[in-house]
Amino acid sequence: MNKVIFCLFIFCSSEVFAMGLVQRLIGKGWFETIKSGDLDAVRDLIDREYNVNNVEIVSGENGLHKAVCIKNRHAYIIAALLLEYGIEVDHVASNGHTPLLDAVLQKKRMLVDLLVRAGANYDYQQRENIYSPRQCAQEMEWAAGISIFDYYVEYPSQKVGRFNHH
Repeated sequence: MNKVIFCLFIFCSSEVFAMGLVQRLIGKGWFETIKSGDLDAVRDLIDREYNVNNVEIVSGENGLHKAVCIKNRHAYIIAALLLEYGIEVDHVASNGHTPLLDAVLQKKRMLVDLLVRAGANYDYQQRENIYSPRQCAQEMEWAAGISIFDYYVEYPSQKVGRFNHH
């Protein structure tokens, strides 16, 4: 009886490990696909019902963090696509950054607008030594970043839209 339970445990453990290993390999492909800015490949993975909320193991980033960092014209489209499929807009990476904070740091005005319209918290601050996206924009004296946050504070109903999943 004990041998059967032990063998079953070993089998289940190895199966869980194998599934975790496959998930890690697939996950790396997912993040590499997003970072490459290959819109068709991202759409293909989403069409195959890939979980858009997977998180990179080392950095703790989700696909939205990666989309914000894309350096080609597809950054906005890929971010919008991920939001449409329910990616967590306020996901916090291991370094304490949210996708919105990364967009502010990179001065990507259109992505900041998209993320705020999707419900990103521009006053979120995980740690005392990390600025909120609004504080960061003010510190950088980035007028476009500050004005957009002030606009949404004054007109909060503008956040409601096709991306508002809250």
